[in-house]
Amino acid sequence: MVEETTNARKEPRAGKAKSKVISLFISQYIHNLLPLSLNLRTHRKKNKNQQKPTPHLIPLILLDLNEGINRALHPWPSLPSCLSSSSSPLSSLLLHAALAEITCEEIPNDMCAFAIASSGKRCLLETLTSAGGEVEYQCRTSEVVVERMAGYVEGDECVQACGVDRRSVGISSDSLMDPQFTSRLCAPQCFQNCPNIVDLYFNLAAGEGVYLPDLCDAQRANPHRTMIELLSSGAAPGPASAQSSTLFAMAPSPDSL
Repeated sequence: MVEETTNARKEPRAGKAKSKVISLFISQYIHNLLPLSLNLRTHRKKNKNQQKPTPHLIPLILLDLNEGINRALHPWPSLPSCLSSSSSPLSSLLLHAALAEITCEEIPNDMCAFAIASSGKRCLLETLTSAGGEVEYQCRTSEVVVERMAGYVEGDECVQACGVDRRSVGISSDSLMDPQFTSRLCAPQCFQNCPNIVDLYFNLAAGEGVYLPDLCDAQRANPHRTMIELLSSGAAPGPASAQSSTLFAMAPSPDSL
């Protein structure tokens, strides 16, 4: 009888969680559908000779609501492998983000680096030494604010494409001194598809007086050239140069490039 009572209590909670996800999706669906419909009408007026709307509008406007709700409750087939299992910690974090807020202190240590809390602040993996002399890791909220991004945990695809390490402790520009890392960061697979990681190193480079696109151009011209060599060459730091005290606040986002 005790087990039946416990299960009976859990079922309403699960039902409420699913209802919140469904409600969230419906509101987002309606919010996105209306402007898309208006854009489609405008497009048809401007292009009377074209019978079909632009291809990128078709899948969004014709998206079936039932299918959308089902997708909201199950992983998308195009997601990275780390999200393909509903039991993965990262998928749980994404569901948690849909129902509540993501706080850095609740993120597992192996997912802390390159994550962004719902407050828009970056998560920071720190080391703490216990009274017994043991080194422990803890995910903390930093004071680094990210513009136009919040409640985000970086996926495995970008981690691999950019050559970063989820176990990185602290936030440092030291990696930019490594030409092999810079090569992967500047590669199209990372630079054009991973705005979260690029934004971080864009601002880190700016704090050192280097404009990241210039560093990428120099690296492509000479794969063995490092950021130190770029600075010592007397090259202009570019429009994103900033003092270390304004390391993360003053440099523009790479989305504007």
